[in-house]
Amino acid sequence: MTPRRRPSGGGARPPASEGWALAFGAAVVVAVEFVVIGLAPAMAEATGLTPQGAGWLVTGFALGSALLGPVAAIATRRLRADRAMMLALLPYAANLLVPLLREPLLIQALRVAQGATLPLFIGVASEVLSRLLGRDDRAIARIYLGVTVGGLLGVPGGVAIAAAAGWAAPLLLLGGLATAAIAAIAALPRLRLQAAPQAGIGDQLRVAAEPAVALHLLLSLLQFAAMFCTYAYLGTILGAAGQDGAAIGGWLLLFGIAGLAGNALAGHAAGRAAGTAAAGVAAVIALPGLVLQGMPLPPLALTPLLAAWGAAHAAGFVICQLRVTRAAARTPRLAAALNISAANLGIALGAAAGG
Repeated sequence: MTPRRRPSGGGARPPASEGWALAFGAAVVVAVEFVVIGLAPAMAEATGLTPQGAGWLVTGFALGSALLGPVAAIATRRLRADRAMMLALLPYAANLLVPLLREPLLIQALRVAQGATLPLFIGVASEVLSRLLGRDDRAIARIYLGVTVGGLLGVPGGVAIAAAAGWAAPLLLLGGLATAAIAAIAALPRLRLQAAPQAGIGDQLRVAAEPAVALHLLLSLLQFAAMFCTYAYLGTILGAAGQDGAAIGGWLLLFGIAGLAGNALAGHAAGRAAGTAAAGVAAVIALPGLVLQGMPLPPLALTPLLAAWGAAHAAGFVICQLRVTRAAARTPRLAAALNISAANLGIALGAAAGG
């Protein structure tokens, strides 16, 4: 399938600044999503959260994304692109208030609000960069480069900063970075695009219910379930492979670096043959479940496995987003939000099945 061409946002200058600003914003929102995984014990001790409540810092975010993300996309369907993205980043900037909140219920509510606006930011950023570049494959690959970096650095970076300056420090830093992303978006005039023509609410819901779109969403759910069935337990898998705590960090870094390469390759391949790229990524994602039957693995076997696995894992994000947004091109914001919702449900199901 050839990539969909969209009209440029104006001007001959390539939108490099806009692309990096939006990738930066994507990195921030994903880092906020995952940073609490490493901070949860310290946050629970400081705020009085129970262990179950600390777990809901992750679950609440995921449920907010899965259930409220499409609602946020529909509600802002006519909002100018820059304003929609700045609105979506406000709950992330509110991390600056977390040390003052201290009340567990307020922190949980903030996490749900952040989850609800993550699909909005990713969807609008993908839409507006696609219009500026005239290429949805390159645009989504750039946005998901930010997603990959945020996921790569969020947990280990947060833990390292918290160890040096306390549990609130990484949240304050990410709140400041979200504020900086808002300022960058406000300062870039080419992001002030009017919303692309969107169908009414009833028409949008009918598009989302079309068999082709529904099947693409189901495929995203299944693919993310397959991805996280093993990825959710990567640390445990590495331990069972005979790696100690010090080495596990290095292997995780290899996985993340391979993901950066996979992100770039997915954007390139999807522009040429999206169907073939999707099938190839799904095939590689199946490898870990087969190869890991031979545990424990020597480093010589573990290195190519993690490299291929990491590349396919990141490529899966790009491919799934492209499939769904192309299938529901009349409702780009809602399509992106629904794909992220399906992905979050798949993550939950995959993690439960893997456990």
